[in-house]
Amino acid sequence: LDGVFTVPTASHRVLTDTAAARDGRIYLMTPSSVLPGLCLEPQPGEEVLDLAAAPGGKTIHLAELMGNTGRIAAVESVKGRFHHLRRNLERCGAQIVDTYHTDGRGVWRKVPERFDRVLLDAPCSAEGRIVASEPDTWKYWSLRKVKEMARKQRRLAESAIHCLKLGGVLVYCTCTLAPEENEAIMSRLLERFDGAVEMEPLPLGDRYGQPGRTSWANKTFHPSLAKTRRILPQPPWEGFFLARVRKTASTIPT
Repeated sequence: LDGVFTVPTASHRVLTDTAAARDGRIYLMTPSSVLPGLCLEPQPGEEVLDLAAAPGGKTIHLAELMGNTGRIAAVESVKGRFHHLRRNLERCGAQIVDTYHTDGRGVWRKVPERFDRVLLDAPCSAEGRIVASEPDTWKYWSLRKVKEMARKQRRLAESAIHCLKLGGVLVYCTCTLAPEENEAIMSRLLERFDGAVEMEPLPLGDRYGQPGRTSWANKTFHPSLAKTRRILPQPPWEGFFLARVRKTASTIPT
Protein backbone atom coordinates (compact mmCIF):
# COMPACT_ATOMS: atom_id res chain seq x y z
CA LEU A 1 0.00 0.00 0.00
CA ASP A 2 1.41 3.39 -1.00
CA GLY A 3 2.52 5.52 1.92
CA VAL A 4 2.03 2.74 4.46
CA PHE A 5 4.70 1.07 6.58
CA THR A 6 3.82 -1.90 8.77
CA VAL A 7 5.47 -2.45 12.13
CA PRO A 8 5.14 -5.26 14.71
CA THR A 9 2.41 -4.75 17.28
CA ALA A 10 5.04 -4.70 20.01
CA SER A 11 6.52 -1.56 18.44
CA HIS A 12 3.30 0.46 18.47
CA ARG A 13 3.96 2.00 21.89
CA VAL A 14 7.46 2.98 20.83
CA LEU A 15 6.07 4.82 17.81
CA THR A 16 3.27 6.59 19.67
CA ASP A 17 5.86 8.01 22.07
CA THR A 18 7.85 9.65 19.26
CA ALA A 19 7.81 13.33 18.36
CA ALA A 20 6.61 12.39 14.86
CA ALA A 21 3.45 10.82 16.29
CA ARG A 22 2.85 13.61 18.81
CA ASP A 23 3.25 16.24 16.08
CA GLY A 24 0.91 14.44 13.68
CA ARG A 25 3.53 13.57 11.07
CA ILE A 26 2.59 9.88 11.36
CA TYR A 27 -0.70 8.23 12.31
CA LEU A 28 -1.06 4.61 13.42
CA MET A 29 -3.88 2.46 12.06
CA THR A 30 -4.25 -1.00 10.58
CA PRO A 31 -3.58 -1.63 6.87
CA SER A 32 -7.26 -2.57 6.49
CA SER A 33 -8.21 0.95 7.56
CA VAL A 34 -6.18 2.45 4.71
CA LEU A 35 -8.23 0.65 2.06
CA PRO A 36 -11.45 2.74 2.31
CA GLY A 37 -9.70 5.95 1.27
CA LEU A 38 -7.95 4.20 -1.62
CA CYS A 39 -11.29 2.75 -2.75
CA LEU A 40 -13.11 6.10 -2.50
CA GLU A 41 -10.44 7.81 -4.66
CA PRO A 42 -11.20 11.39 -3.53
CA GLN A 43 -9.82 14.10 -5.81
CA PRO A 44 -8.33 17.50 -4.94
CA GLY A 45 -11.02 20.20 -4.87
CA GLU A 46 -13.94 17.82 -4.32
CA GLU A 47 -16.49 17.98 -1.52
CA VAL A 48 -16.43 14.79 0.54
CA LEU A 49 -18.54 13.56 3.46
CA ASP A 50 -17.21 11.24 6.18
CA LEU A 51 -20.45 10.15 7.84
CA ALA A 52 -19.04 8.34 10.92
CA ALA A 53 -15.63 9.90 11.24
CA ALA A 54 -14.14 9.33 14.73
CA PRO A 55 -11.40 8.81 15.70
CA GLY A 56 -10.30 10.43 12.44
CA GLY A 57 -7.63 8.23 10.86
CA LYS A 58 -9.61 7.68 7.67
CA THR A 59 -10.58 11.37 7.53
CA ILE A 60 -6.91 12.35 7.79
CA HIS A 61 -6.09 9.90 5.00
CA LEU A 62 -8.81 11.43 2.79
CA ALA A 63 -7.36 14.91 3.35
CA GLU A 64 -3.91 13.61 2.42
CA LEU A 65 -5.22 11.98 -0.76
CA MET A 66 -6.90 15.28 -1.68
CA GLY A 67 -3.69 17.25 -1.17
CA ASN A 68 -5.46 19.16 1.60
CA THR A 69 -7.54 21.00 -1.03
CA GLY A 70 -11.32 20.91 -1.37
CA ARG A 71 -13.56 20.25 1.62
CA ILE A 72 -14.37 17.33 3.92
CA ALA A 73 -17.37 17.34 6.24
CA ALA A 74 -16.69 14.96 9.13
CA VAL A 75 -19.70 13.83 11.17
CA GLU A 76 -19.64 12.10 14.57
CA SER A 77 -22.64 11.52 16.83
CA VAL A 78 -20.90 10.47 20.08
CA LYS A 79 -19.69 13.49 22.09
CA GLY A 80 -16.49 11.98 23.50
CA ARG A 81 -15.49 10.53 20.14
CA PHE A 82 -16.29 13.86 18.45
CA HIS A 83 -13.79 15.70 20.63
CA HIS A 84 -11.19 12.97 20.02
CA LEU A 85 -11.80 13.38 16.28
CA ARG A 86 -11.20 17.14 16.45
CA ARG A 87 -7.98 16.73 18.40
CA ASN A 88 -6.61 14.20 15.91
CA LEU A 89 -7.51 16.35 12.90
CA GLU A 90 -5.86 19.41 14.41
CA ARG A 91 -2.74 17.49 15.43
CA CYS A 92 -2.30 16.00 11.96
CA GLY A 93 -2.96 19.24 10.07
CA ALA A 94 -6.09 18.17 8.17
CA GLN A 95 -7.01 21.76 7.34
CA ILE A 96 -9.84 21.11 4.89
CA VAL A 97 -12.06 19.31 7.42
CA ASP A 98 -15.15 20.83 9.05
CA THR A 99 -16.50 18.78 11.96
CA TYR A 100 -20.13 18.28 12.97
CA HIS A 101 -21.45 16.73 16.18
CA THR A 102 -24.71 15.27 14.87
CA ASP A 103 -26.43 12.00 13.96
CA GLY A 104 -25.41 10.88 10.49
CA ARG A 105 -28.82 9.32 9.89
CA GLY A 106 -30.39 12.77 9.51
CA VAL A 107 -27.62 14.61 7.67
CA TRP A 108 -29.21 14.10 4.26
CA ARG A 109 -32.15 16.32 5.22
CA LYS A 110 -29.75 19.25 5.70
CA VAL A 111 -27.48 18.68 2.68
CA PRO A 112 -29.33 16.54 0.10
CA GLU A 113 -27.37 15.50 -3.00
CA ARG A 114 -24.41 17.78 -2.23
CA PHE A 115 -21.28 15.63 -2.02
CA ASP A 116 -19.03 14.19 -4.72
CA ARG A 117 -18.07 11.26 -2.50
CA VAL A 118 -19.17 9.79 0.82
CA LEU A 119 -17.27 7.47 3.15
CA LEU A 120 -19.37 5.47 5.60
CA ASP A 121 -17.16 3.53 7.99
CA ALA A 122 -20.25 2.25 9.77
CA PRO A 123 -20.38 1.51 13.50
CA CYS A 124 -20.46 -2.27 13.82
CA SER A 125 -20.08 -5.31 16.08
CA ALA A 126 -16.30 -5.32 15.39
CA GLU A 127 -16.08 -9.06 14.67
CA GLY A 128 -13.00 -8.42 12.55
CA ARG A 129 -11.03 -7.48 15.66
CA ILE A 130 -11.89 -10.58 17.68
CA VAL A 131 -8.94 -12.70 18.82
CA ALA A 132 -10.01 -16.02 20.34
CA SER A 133 -7.19 -16.01 22.90
CA GLU A 134 -8.06 -12.48 24.08
CA PRO A 135 -11.47 -12.44 25.84
CA ASP A 136 -11.53 -8.65 26.02
CA THR A 137 -11.91 -8.55 22.23
CA TRP A 138 -15.20 -10.42 22.23
CA LYS A 139 -16.79 -9.94 25.64
CA TYR A 140 -19.21 -7.30 24.28
CA TRP A 141 -20.17 -9.28 21.16
CA SER A 142 -23.67 -10.77 20.87
CA LEU A 143 -26.25 -11.55 18.20
CA ARG A 144 -28.34 -8.80 19.71
CA LYS A 145 -25.48 -6.38 19.09
CA VAL A 146 -25.23 -7.50 15.46
CA LYS A 147 -28.95 -6.86 14.91
CA GLU A 148 -28.78 -3.50 16.69
CA MET A 149 -25.88 -2.39 14.52
CA ALA A 150 -27.59 -3.59 11.33
CA ARG A 151 -30.60 -1.38 12.02
CA LYS A 152 -28.36 1.65 12.46
CA GLN A 153 -26.26 0.77 9.40
CA ARG A 154 -29.32 0.58 7.13
CA ARG A 155 -30.36 4.12 8.00
CA LEU A 156 -26.82 5.48 7.78
CA ALA A 157 -26.35 3.90 4.34
CA GLU A 158 -29.61 5.41 3.09
CA SER A 159 -28.56 8.82 4.41
CA ALA A 160 -25.21 8.45 2.65
CA ILE A 161 -26.91 7.79 -0.70
CA HIS A 162 -29.24 10.77 -0.29
CA CYS A 163 -26.20 13.00 0.43
CA LEU A 164 -24.49 12.06 -2.85
CA LYS A 165 -24.68 14.10 -6.03
CA LEU A 166 -25.76 12.27 -9.17
CA GLY A 167 -22.70 10.36 -10.32
CA GLY A 168 -21.23 10.44 -6.83
CA VAL A 169 -19.56 7.49 -5.11
CA LEU A 170 -20.16 5.88 -1.72
CA VAL A 171 -17.67 3.56 -0.05
CA TYR A 172 -19.27 1.53 2.73
CA CYS A 173 -17.00 -0.37 5.10
CA THR A 174 -17.01 -2.12 8.47
CA CYS A 175 -14.54 -4.00 10.67
CA THR A 176 -16.94 -6.93 11.02
CA LEU A 177 -17.41 -10.12 8.99
CA ALA A 178 -21.12 -10.54 9.81
CA PRO A 179 -23.13 -10.72 6.55
CA GLU A 180 -26.04 -9.05 8.36
CA GLU A 181 -23.90 -5.92 8.68
CA ASN A 182 -22.25 -6.09 5.27
CA GLU A 183 -23.74 -7.83 2.23
CA ALA A 184 -27.27 -7.71 3.67
CA ILE A 185 -27.01 -3.94 4.15
CA MET A 186 -25.75 -3.38 0.62
CA SER A 187 -28.28 -5.78 -0.92
CA ARG A 188 -31.10 -3.93 0.82
CA LEU A 189 -29.67 -0.62 -0.39
CA LEU A 190 -29.70 -1.83 -4.00
CA GLU A 191 -33.32 -2.92 -3.61
CA ARG A 192 -34.37 0.27 -1.80
CA PHE A 193 -32.88 2.47 -4.53
CA ASP A 194 -33.39 0.16 -7.49
CA GLY A 195 -32.40 1.96 -10.69
CA ALA A 196 -30.73 4.83 -8.81
CA VAL A 197 -27.58 3.11 -7.51
CA GLU A 198 -25.24 0.42 -8.76
CA MET A 199 -22.43 -1.60 -7.24
CA GLU A 200 -18.98 -0.98 -8.73
CA PRO A 201 -15.82 -3.07 -8.62
CA LEU A 202 -13.33 -1.84 -6.05
CA PRO A 203 -10.15 -0.33 -7.54
CA LEU A 204 -8.13 -2.82 -5.47
CA GLY A 205 -8.90 -5.58 -7.94
CA ASP A 206 -8.27 -9.05 -6.54
CA ARG A 207 -5.10 -8.14 -4.67
CA TYR A 208 -6.69 -8.12 -1.22
CA GLY A 209 -9.26 -10.38 0.40
CA GLN A 210 -11.97 -12.36 -1.32
CA PRO A 211 -15.28 -11.55 -3.05
CA GLY A 212 -18.32 -10.71 -0.96
CA ARG A 213 -21.01 -13.30 -0.43
CA THR A 214 -24.05 -13.55 -2.71
CA SER A 215 -25.88 -15.91 -0.34
CA TRP A 216 -25.85 -16.76 3.34
CA ALA A 217 -28.08 -18.69 5.77
CA ASN A 218 -30.71 -19.52 3.14
CA LYS A 219 -30.78 -15.89 1.97
CA THR A 220 -29.83 -14.74 -1.51
CA PHE A 221 -28.25 -11.32 -1.97
CA HIS A 222 -28.04 -9.16 -5.08
CA PRO A 223 -25.57 -10.83 -7.49
CA SER A 224 -23.48 -7.67 -7.77
CA LEU A 225 -22.41 -8.19 -4.14
CA ALA A 226 -19.65 -10.35 -5.65
CA LYS A 227 -17.97 -7.00 -6.46
CA THR A 228 -17.49 -6.26 -2.75
CA ARG A 229 -14.47 -7.50 -0.81
CA ARG A 230 -13.95 -9.29 2.48
CA ILE A 231 -10.56 -8.95 4.16
CA LEU A 232 -9.89 -11.92 6.41
CA PRO A 233 -8.16 -11.32 9.75
CA GLN A 234 -4.52 -12.31 9.50
CA PRO A 235 -1.47 -10.26 10.51
CA PRO A 236 -1.15 -7.40 9.77
CA TRP A 237 -4.75 -7.19 8.54
CA GLU A 238 -7.89 -7.00 10.63
CA GLY A 239 -11.18 -8.42 9.36
CA PHE A 240 -12.87 -5.89 7.09
CA PHE A 241 -15.60 -5.42 4.48
CA LEU A 242 -15.63 -2.93 1.59
CA ALA A 243 -18.23 -1.95 -1.00
CA ARG A 244 -18.33 0.83 -3.60
CA VAL A 245 -21.65 2.20 -4.86
CA ARG A 246 -22.31 4.82 -7.55
CA LYS A 247 -25.44 6.98 -7.61
CA THR A 248 -27.03 7.16 -11.06
CA ALA A 249 -30.33 8.97 -10.37
CA SER A 250 -31.91 11.23 -7.76
CA THR A 251 -33.15 9.52 -4.59
CA ILE A 252 -34.65 12.49 -2.74
CA PRO A 253 -38.34 11.88 -1.94
CA THR A 254 -40.71 14.28 -3.69
